[in-house]
Amino acid sequence: INYLEKNIDLLEKKLKVYIDTNLLSCSNIVNTLEDWKVITEKLKEINPKYNNILFNLVYSATRDGDSSEEFHKKCDEIGENITLVKTLNNHSFGGFTKNNWKHMEQDINPENKDIGSIKEDIDAFCFSIDLNKIYPNSVIDKGVIFCCNNYGPTFCRNIFAINNKMLELGGYCMKKSCSCFSGQDIDYEISGGKKVFGIKELEVLEIIFI
Repeated sequence: INYLEKNIDLLEKKLKVYIDTNLLSCSNIVNTLEDWKVITEKLKEINPKYNNILFNLVYSATRDGDSSEEFHKKCDEIGENITLVKTLNNHSFGGFTKNNWKHMEQDINPENKDIGSIKEDIDAFCFSIDLNKIYPNSVIDKGVIFCCNNYGPTFCRNIFAINNKMLELGGYCMKKSCSCFSGQDIDYEISGGKKVFGIKELEVLEIIFI
């Protein structure tokens, strides 16, 4: 029994090192274990299944192209995922959803291509890396992400929204009273108080269960 316990303990330590190594290498936006903690602790709080996970970088605006087309090519068929944003003013924030970012065909309006799909997600949340703060979903029975071919990742009404050509046109936020996510003390808190923000990098990381 002692032999088995020692081996289990050793395997657990190796697994932790493997997970930590992944966290330190999977993103160019969040690159310290302390900064990752606000995200990973919230995921574990949602469900124990998130205790042992890895992150796979599926989309980077600087690497893959910053158009909404390139974003959707990479992110329309993925599983549970994290969006990370770094602004030109070096504010870092993002959001988690279990949904992919596919704009459902039945929702497409040929007269207004900006009308996209609103998807529900009881476990979705947004976060500020700078403030070490979570913004939980406050509209459990309503859609919390907006999927549209002409936009990047958008967490509804709009705690943050990402424009097409995101490195050129950036993104924007609506007032805290409008958002589907609670907890902001001031308007546009998640983006450092900026209603409109420029983007230095945007990444989408798919969650991999191990």
